[in-house]
Amino acid sequence: MSEEAISQQNDQSLELAKKRAMAALAMEGDERRKQRALEEKFKKEKELLEIRKQEERVRAQGDMARKETEQLAKVKRLREERAAQALEEKEITSEVRMQPNVSLSPLRTLKVDMGRMIKDTKQSMVSMAIKEEEKQRAEQVGMVTERKKNHVLFFISAVCIMGGIGVLGWWGYTSYQAKRIATIPNAAPTVDSIIFAEGYKDIVVTDENPVTLTTKLRLAVSNNNIPIGTIQYNRFVDNQQGSLRVLTANEWLVSLNSSAPESLVRLLSDTFMYGIFSGAQNSGFVIFTTSYYEKAFAGMLGWEGTLARDLYAILAGNPVTPDLQNTRFVDVNIKNIAARALKNSNGSTALIYAFLPDKKTIVVAHNEATILQVLTRITTPKPQTQK
Repeated sequence: MSEEAISQQNDQSLELAKKRAMAALAMEGDERRKQRALEEKFKKEKELLEIRKQEERVRAQGDMARKETEQLAKVKRLREERAAQALEEKEITSEVRMQPNVSLSPLRTLKVDMGRMIKDTKQSMVSMAIKEEEKQRAEQVGMVTERKKNHVLFFISAVCIMGGIGVLGWWGYTSYQAKRIATIPNAAPTVDSIIFAEGYKDIVVTDENPVTLTTKLRLAVSNNNIPIGTIQYNRFVDNQQGSLRVLTANEWLVSLNSSAPESLVRLLSDTFMYGIFSGAQNSGFVIFTTSYYEKAFAGMLGWEGTLARDLYAILAGNPVTPDLQNTRFVDVNIKNIAARALKNSNGSTALIYAFLPDKKTIVVAHNEATILQVLTRITTPKPQTQK
C-alpha cells in the first residue's frame, strides 16, 4: 500500500472518530455534560492545589535553609569575636607578665591581701600597738614631772590592757555570733542575699567533690518541703581554715567542675545566690551579677553548649539526659524580657536564662515562673527585720 493511501486511510479514521465523539456528546444529554464539566473543573482545581502545595513546600524549605544559614553565620561570628577577644586578652596578659615589677596572682583572697600588706609595711599588729604606745609616751616627755610621768604611764598601760581585753572579748563574741548564725537554718533575716528569702541553709563544700556536691544539690531540690511560694537561700561555705568563709561565684563554679568560659567567669561579681523556689514544682535558680552586659551576654551564649550538663541537675532536681545536652537553646520572651530557653522533647522549658532589665543581673532557672519570682523580689524592697 502506498504512503498516499495510508495517509488517506488515517484521515478517514480520524474523521470517523470525531463523528463518533460528536454522536456520543449528542446522546449523553445535558446532565451528563454538566457532570463531566464539573469533573474536569474539579480535576483542574486539584492539580492547581497540588502545584500550590509544592510551591509552599519549596518556599518553606528555602526559609528553613536561610534561617539555618543565618544561625550558622551568627554562631561563626560570635566564635570569631570570642576568639579575637581571647587572643587580645592573652596578648595583654603576656605583656603585663613581661613587666619585671608586675606579678599576677590567679586568685585574690583576703588572706593574700593581708599577707602582702604585712610584708610590704613590715609591721604586725603587736608592733603597731607598741609604736602607738611609744608615740603617746613621747608626747608626755617634757610636759610633766617625773612623778606625774610615771602615773601617766601607769594609767596608759592600764588603759591598753583593758582595751586589749575588750578587743579580744569583742572579737570572740562576734566570731561566736557569726559561727552560730552560719550554722542555724531558717535564719534568713540575719543573712544578706541578693533577693529576700524566707529561709537559708549553709552547705559546707570543704570535703565535697563535684559529683557528690551535684548529687547533694539535686536531691535538695527534689526532696525539699519548704512552703509553697517561699524561697530557701543555700549559702556555700568553706571551713578549711577553721572558720567559715563564703565562696565566691568563681569558686562555686569550680567546685561544680563547671565548663563556663573563662571570659564569662572573669566578668562575674564575687557575690551570687543559689536558691530553691517552691512553686507548682520545686525549681532551683542561680543569680549572677556583672557590670559588662555585652561581654557577659556573649559569654552566656558560649556557655550554652555545656550549660545543661553543668546546671540542669541542680536546678531541675533530675539527672540530665543525653538528648537534652544535644538540644539547642532558642529565643523566648517572658513579660517583655528577652531570654534563651532549652526545650525538652515535649516542648516544655527544661532550662532558661535571662538578663533582667537592669542589664546587671543574670538569672538561670528551671522554668519561667522562677525567673518571674526573682524579678518580682529583686524589684521589691526587702522586708525590714530586726537583726
